[in-house]
Order: sequence, then structure tokens, then C-alpha cells
Amino acid sequence: MFGKLITIVAGLAISTAVLAEQQVLNKKVTCDESSKMLPFFGEKYGEEPMWIGTAKADDGKSVVYLGVVVNSETQTWSVVMYNKEVACLIESGKGFKFTLPEGNK
Repeated sequence: MFGKLITIVAGLAISTAVLAEQQVLNKKVTCDESSKMLPFFGEKYGEEPMWIGTAKADDGKSVVYLGVVVNSETQTWSVVMYNKEVACLIESGKGFKFTLPEGNK
């Protein structure tokens, strides 16, 4: 499981390196089995998926998912990266607003 976590974190680091000079964020990320972690957000916080994106894993074959789950009443949100085996909580918080790019308003 640790190897999969490293792959996920490395994928995040590599994808951001394309956008800017590489920098490192030192942040603890909580991971567990997907079958345990993914239902947790709905059960504990009433959060539901608002957006899910897909990306290729570092092996170029398998798929990883990045999801944003929200509770519009309590204004809680969580960002999760996961595959079939492992899910990692990237960040969570309270308070958000929806915006559109300038050209789409």
C-alpha cells in the first residue's frame, strides 16, 4: 500500500512540474483502502461528489481518479485521489463558492 501512495503522490508532483518550477509541499496525506475511505465522506459529513476527473497513473496504463465532494448545506468539502485499491485525502475544509472562468459567465 505504501508503494501505491508514493505513486499517487509522485503523480501529483509530476503533473504540477509541467505548470511551474518544481517545488515541494510537505503535507501529511491520509490514505486507506478505497472501500473504507470513499463511503466515509458521505456517512460522516454528508458530502456528495461534485466533480470527478481521471488521469493516467505513472505506469501509463492504469487510471487514478481525483474527486471533489461537498456538502452544500454545511459548506464542507474534501479532495480525494483514489484508484480501486487505495484512496488518499488530499485536503478538506469548510467554506467554498462556485465560480466559472471569465468567458463562461
